Amino acid sequence: MVLKAKYRGFMAPVFTPFTSDGQLNLNEIPKYANYLSSKNVKAILVNGTVGEGALMNTDERKKVTEAWIEAAKITGHHIMVHIGSTNLNNVIKLAKHAESLQVDSILCLPDMFFRPTIIKELIDYLKIVSAAAPKTPLFYYNYPALTGVNLDMVKFLESAYSEIPTLAGLKYTHNNLDEGIRCVQLHDGAYTIYLGNDQLISAGLCVGFDNFILTTLNFASEEIFKIKEQIAVGAIENAKQIQRRITDLAYFVIEEMQWINGFKTINSLITGINLGQPRPPLNALTSQQLEKLKTELKKKNWT
Repeated sequence: MVLKAKYRGFMAPVFTPFTSDGQLNLNEIPKYANYLSSKNVKAILVNGTVGEGALMNTDERKKVTEAWIEAAKITGHHIMVHIGSTNLNNVIKLAKHAESLQVDSILCLPDMFFRPTIIKELIDYLKIVSAAAPKTPLFYYNYPALTGVNLDMVKFLESAYSEIPTLAGLKYTHNNLDEGIRCVQLHDGAYTIYLGNDQLISAGLCVGFDNFILTTLNFASEEIFKIKEQIAVGAIENAKQIQRRITDLAYFVIEEMQWINGFKTINSLITGINLGQPRPPLNALTSQQLEKLKTELKKKNWT
């Protein structure tokens, strides 16, 4: 038995705005929410990886969540909140806080220090998280490249089905589409699986994914929605061309800078939303990187 997710479709993991001295800049969030709403982005993930949740303290993460909840009262966004932390007590606090605000869903990484090595350990951990927010759909954040936890997600979901009453699915940040689509199909689609790989949007749609959490949705929603439209009518070559445009930008960022600082800067340049710089240990772009990025965006008609 699982607690069904309330939203299916495309979700943007939002960046967290900071001031020039590294403090929260919550005043930008209503503008950010309105921009996403104007682009038909109906769901957001708060305090995730690109939202630098791991680089904020618990009070800051609560404030960011509260600001997005207030903004969503106007825009109607579905709100998923990432609550993962290296400290289980903080995870529990964030889970309770999120439920008290009636967020739509919560997302949790595994413990990042005492990493689970077998499925039972992961289930035991998430049962504690689930008990802290018993009315809120819980998603497990499967990101092996970041966490070093590479358990079989099909077996995990099968085992968790009767163990974690609020488990609604996964954020599946992986390139193993075979495993991923088996998760989608498990128990006749009981779970909601969000594919979190910007380079595999078209491939994911073709094999059966319907739900995505994508960094590039923050500024490239029209392109991403067009990929879905083109695949739906069988125009695969058109979809591949649009996917290539997004993939080329992704690999430019991967090769030239860090994912978060690169895309945070891109988002500011394209949307005009002042997101500021990432927090250490992430690095702000050097002047050379920034100029190279601006040149690339102009050359590829992103700006």
